[in-house]
Amino acid sequence: SSDNSVWMNAHLSPATYATSIEIKSGHEISVSTNTNVSSVIVTPGAKLTLSNGNTLTATNGITLQSSTSGTATFVDNNNTSPQAVTGTVEQHLASARNWYLSSPIAGATIPSGQTYYSYDETGSNAGFVAPATLYWVAVPEGTAINPMKGYITQPGAATTKSYTGTFNTGTKTIALTRTNSAVKPGFNLVANPYPSYLDWSMVDTTAANIQTSVWYRTKTSGGAYTFDTYNGKLDVATANGENTVSKLIPPMQAFWVRVK
Repeated sequence: SSDNSVWMNAHLSPATYATSIEIKSGHEISVSTNTNVSSVIVTPGAKLTLSNGNTLTATNGITLQSSTSGTATFVDNNNTSPQAVTGTVEQHLASARNWYLSSPIAGATIPSGQTYYSYDETGSNAGFVAPATLYWVAVPEGTAINPMKGYITQPGAATTKSYTGTFNTGTKTIALTRTNSAVKPGFNLVANPYPSYLDWSMVDTTAANIQTSVWYRTKTSGGAYTFDTYNGKLDVATANGENTVSKLIPPMQAFWVRVK
């Protein structure tokens, strides 16, 4: 609003606005009618929800911001006909360490000047150089990002990445493998492809033929690498790193699953 007041939990009505809307951290706006606005800015920790059967058009775009305090989220609840919503999604990476991530938009590519690494479960060589049997595979700049695939990157310093395009929504799939000769049989690095949290407890792992847990590679407060895990069937989580994990997988977060 023009006086910089906080937007409380609310529904957008009437359907057309000439000015931009900013959703403050900790608050949510739900679009419950076909709505046209100039622009929408969702600040870190705020949430924008598009209700089923409704559309949202922002002439000057939708921006989901990210900072050290958190990341904004967008939830598309259209069940039968998801809308193609375009905008910019930010992802803040706080320091020079390994980050496990993916893209929340369709058609994204590896950023200029950077190399990402993906994981090949069929590989048998632990190194980061040839031969072709590597399970860590370098993905050079300009390569298309598969939003369901997890990647590792290590920025030289704290940075905020920006992805601009059509937000991922609707059903997404990825083929998983289990190779008897692999270094770690059945482990696949996948990712949450949406600009919203993904509830792992809602995944039918019996039908998917994968184990009920997910694993995160993270760091302890002392700086050592470790793993945290969440079991969707038992609703049990670990806290080996700096934070307790939960059933909610963050936007753009890469994580491990294992084929039975």
